[in-house]
Amino acid sequence: MGTLIRTFRGLVMKRALVLAGLAAMTAACFGGEKAIPPKTALFVTNDCGPVSAVGRDFYKLDPSAQATRLKLNGEDAPWRPGCDWKGLGFNVVEVSGPEGMAATANLNEVTFNRPKYDDKGALVRTSLKTGADPAVRKLCRVVRAGDKWTVDTCGPDPKDINPPSVGPRPEDATPENSRIAPPIDGGKVTARDVTTYAPDPGAPRN
Repeated sequence: MGTLIRTFRGLVMKRALVLAGLAAMTAACFGGEKAIPPKTALFVTNDCGPVSAVGRDFYKLDPSAQATRLKLNGEDAPWRPGCDWKGLGFNVVEVSGPEGMAATANLNEVTFNRPKYDDKGALVRTSLKTGADPAVRKLCRVVRAGDKWTVDTCGPDPKDINPPSVGPRPEDATPENSRIAPPIDGGKVTARDVTTYAPDPGAPRN
């Protein structure tokens, strides 16, 4: 009897050890989330870089220049890049509403649209209004070398020099006398012939 009990206990211990080993393996394979080291971003969008390059290289804005009103134009929503204009060397007053426009009515105005990035760098639409003269709009291509943006080219905005596409005009319509007449069967024109130029192959024959 004692031998039987010892044998039974041995089997129970072996089974317990096997189950413990399986539990440890399962925990090692499927237990807690593995820590994945963060990847360094290859490109971080900072709109202040392209915009400041245009202000610095093209408009020659500097702290000693006369204060200029600054407007930032987003596409579908307000765009506020939060640039440190003074730290960038610009003497500008950023405005965004009618109150600010009224308070700075005597200042020249520079505007920037939110940059559009591509594989060559970024495009920045901008304008400068001096005194009572109309605003002069430009499209600038800026390129990046390391952490520094510089202006590559600035020229007329294609939106201003390319006329919009013209819609259809009445004189472009097909003249009535050149329309194709529907087929005539026995001298009679049926309602079906007016909309169909060939007989229906599935129609029953008379």
